[in-house]
Amino acid sequence: MVVTDEKFKEQLPDLPKILLKKASELCSVTSIKDCFPCINTIRNYKSEYIFSDIIAGLTVALQTIPQSIAIALVAGLPPSYGLNSAYVSCFMYFLLGPSKDCVISPTTILAVMVSFYVSSYGEAIAVIVTFLSGVIILSMGLLNLGFLVRFVSVPVVNGFVSAAALSISSLQILPLLGMKSGDKNFFSIYGYLFTHLSEIKVYDAILGIGSIIGLLLLQEVKKIEFLPKTLRSYICLSRNATIMCLGICIAFLFTGEDYTGPFALASPITPKFPSFTFPSLSLMSDGVQFEFTDILRILGYSIITLPLVAVLEHTAIVKSFAKGKQVKPTQELFALGMCNLACSLTKTMPVTSSFSRTALNHASGVRTTVGCVVTGTLVLLMITCFEVKYLPKATLAAIIICAVMFLIEPGKILKIWRSKKIDFLVFLVTFIGCLVLGQDLGILLGIALNLCLILFSSAKPDIEFDKEGTSLIVSPKGHLSYSAAEHFKDTITSNIIEGSTNKIVIDGQNISSIDSTIAFVFREMMKDFEQYKCTLVLENWKAKTVGVLCRMDNKFKDLVDNKSPSA
Repeated sequence: MVVTDEKFKEQLPDLPKILLKKASELCSVTSIKDCFPCINTIRNYKSEYIFSDIIAGLTVALQTIPQSIAIALVAGLPPSYGLNSAYVSCFMYFLLGPSKDCVISPTTILAVMVSFYVSSYGEAIAVIVTFLSGVIILSMGLLNLGFLVRFVSVPVVNGFVSAAALSISSLQILPLLGMKSGDKNFFSIYGYLFTHLSEIKVYDAILGIGSIIGLLLLQEVKKIEFLPKTLRSYICLSRNATIMCLGICIAFLFTGEDYTGPFALASPITPKFPSFTFPSLSLMSDGVQFEFTDILRILGYSIITLPLVAVLEHTAIVKSFAKGKQVKPTQELFALGMCNLACSLTKTMPVTSSFSRTALNHASGVRTTVGCVVTGTLVLLMITCFEVKYLPKATLAAIIICAVMFLIEPGKILKIWRSKKIDFLVFLVTFIGCLVLGQDLGILLGIALNLCLILFSSAKPDIEFDKEGTSLIVSPKGHLSYSAAEHFKDTITSNIIEGSTNKIVIDGQNISSIDSTIAFVFREMMKDFEQYKCTLVLENWKAKTVGVLCRMDNKFKDLVDNKSPSA
């Protein structure tokens, strides 16, 4: 079989054709329906879905309201910020979100990441962070960059989540015991706790610890068999709202008319319809004006890591509840980005998918994203119609601790250790990095280490050698990139026995691709083999792969084994 130039011609994408096709797709009716899944939801909605969606929406709202209030306090923000974020993101996800189970709302991990900036620069920076997160996530969706999430491995995710859960729980220990401390550092919290034990408020400690016990006991109600199953489910699912209401009642009984009493209380929530305005990209803190460029410098790595964490959480949760259905990563990123942008129009904080609320939505039997509308409506009614006072910080701290304490999964960590020790090192570095350096730098450190390990393994690909008479058969495996060039050359050269090897056969059957650096190395090896009086033969190479060599130097055409089916 004769090797031709046309055979090895590089196939370049037809950009004008691709762009024209994409433009026509964007203007099609199908594309508009895909961009706004609510159109299909409304058109195909059935009457039997109504009851399921209302029940699921009500159930999720009972958990979303107390958790959103508590999460706002974790971020150092008034309760209204958490509630505003919850209802705005619910409505927006109904319009743009394709997953029926997903619940977008504030999460404790994002709250901890934004809390440092709120404590230093005030509430306004939370809105700016929300806006920037929305812009970056939306850009990732429009540019189809959802694949970047694949570079965040399971050990990195587990290290980050475990450290975040531990940090979040630790942050709540002080308000649980009625103590005050502005330090967010994990180690400083315990240092302050053990050196200021005399500052523990007995009433707050009793209420906080009692709230944790109550939450754990209510969770076990589902195991009481003599109660009706439906009743058991709702007692268990509404435990956060139940404990919050009990805490409010207890605080009300012991608090005087002047709003003083034995319990530390959160800011009251007064009924008010939220106003919407474009977020200001500058802020004033302690009499100092910070412009947009100053804010970018202040946020530093968090400009990237916070949206990355939001995308990571959202993608992982959507995949977990897809149940075999196709996940649309571009639409999911588009929806999440728009949720954050919409939230930034009022006093809110960054949002992403909540695992606990999404799981609850799924378990409650939600049928469509109309469940999000029900949840959002109930949260909005809470903001506009009800005045909430006497919110004990100890009870809210207990709700957060019980929400995150089960995020640490010792079983999964043990499986990482058993399966591959180097992956456990990645987990450990991420975990310690997040505790010592903070969540943003910690996750970047874990990702960097993971990528270094990938590069290290790609620099030393698996190469098999077989001797057949005077021929040395070389069988590289997988992808040969520039990082493997020197190792590839040195390994082959070291296996040549001068005088007894006169033919080097490089089997390309398992080589998926090569780059120009590898092609240059092949040219050098071809010259080196002439000194050893060895002949180079390329056997079983795919035309697409060997074409890189042939386009580099025409001499390689004569080295391709003409009997090879790939040639």
